[in-house]
Amino acid sequence: MKRAGSNFNESDWDDFQHSTTESISSPEELLASYKTFESYVNSLPKGELVKQGWMKSKDDLGSLSSLFFQLHADKNQVLFRKSKEAKAPILALWLSKARANAELALHLNRVGPFEKLTKEQLRTLAQSSVDVEMVTKVTRFLAEKGVVLVFLCALPGMKTDGAVFRLASGNPAIAMSLRFARLDYFWFTLLHELSHIVLHLGHLNEPICDQLDEDGTEEIEIEANRLAKASIVDRSAWRSCDARYRPSNDAVVAFAEQIHVHPSLIAGLLRRESKDYSRFSDIVNAIDVRTLLFPS
Repeated sequence: MKRAGSNFNESDWDDFQHSTTESISSPEELLASYKTFESYVNSLPKGELVKQGWMKSKDDLGSLSSLFFQLHADKNQVLFRKSKEAKAPILALWLSKARANAELALHLNRVGPFEKLTKEQLRTLAQSSVDVEMVTKVTRFLAEKGVVLVFLCALPGMKTDGAVFRLASGNPAIAMSLRFARLDYFWFTLLHELSHIVLHLGHLNEPICDQLDEDGTEEIEIEANRLAKASIVDRSAWRSCDARYRPSNDAVVAFAEQIHVHPSLIAGLLRRESKDYSRFSDIVNAIDVRTLLFPS
């Protein structure tokens, strides 16, 4: 039987996995959440989601159950902070699956309780970028510190690079969309999200979603960008960086060796600072992060 004005059958509920971090307290709340879910689902490019493997068919609502439960858990419907370019339903779906994946990773990887993350640890992590294979090891590195990291590729039309939020356990979690496969983008995105954990842990009961090819204007975004950059190179060293004044590949490599980070991170900072994204393309495009993480 169909509900009046709805495209959904009551049997649709049989496809849902009936579990959530918050109990369904009343039929009225359930109906309100379902209406929100319905409006989101009707806006999604279901054909593309089938093609991408997010749904088995256009009628496969069970694959979207994480979105329903996340919307229901979010009583104020403040599911995320979104950039002005973001498409809300697509971002909401991605974020709901990212949270579900993070909850699963928390248990499968036996992540311990989160205690603290320091600016010094971010600097150490940035220096580990010298080892290109650290991309494949960073999940375990962070798990040992109580931070969950998951990779969930961006959906079509989505411009979010990363999100950071707190799980029910209290552990902070980061989801990265790998929208761009460059090594410099990977590390700056990760360091930006980790900076939110260092600086803004108290804000993470609501997810923060970031689009890093645009400069954020919110104070917390400015602060996170500043710490991410400082984790790569401190201010005094950056002022004396020869590649800023006489740009060349050799100058980039020499400076990167001097401060013990991968050259692509320096090339990325120079591109970001100058707003000239044609510079040092051979350095930043030399390594495809997606092929490292998903070799098959």
